[in-house]
Amino acid sequence: MTVIMVGTRIVKSGQRGRHAELWRRFLEYVEGNPELLAEIRSLKLYIQTNGSPSGAIVEVVEFDSLAGKEALDKRLSRDAECMKFHDELQLLKDQATVTMYAWEQYL
Repeated sequence: MTVIMVGTRIVKSGQRGRHAELWRRFLEYVEGNPELLAEIRSLKLYIQTNGSPSGAIVEVVEFDSLAGKEALDKRLSRDAECMKFHDELQLLKDQATVTMYAWEQYL
């Protein structure tokens, strides 16, 4: 069954440009290494423009199953370059604003 992971976060003041640049570099890296994200059906990044919190970064990732998400997490945690991106991105977000939800189809 399809699983959608939705995460939100606020990037620290003055860090949005650096945050976007890191994401661009990460996406370029995995484009050259497509096996790293084999379980992902789709990945979209949005910015919330209305509602609260305005300006939040919204990450929407679609998987075939929760097991696929877990396999991806294990593989990425063993990739030094991916962990470097992860650690740098962690420093740029306001940790108190981070949310992560898993959605499955209802009907």
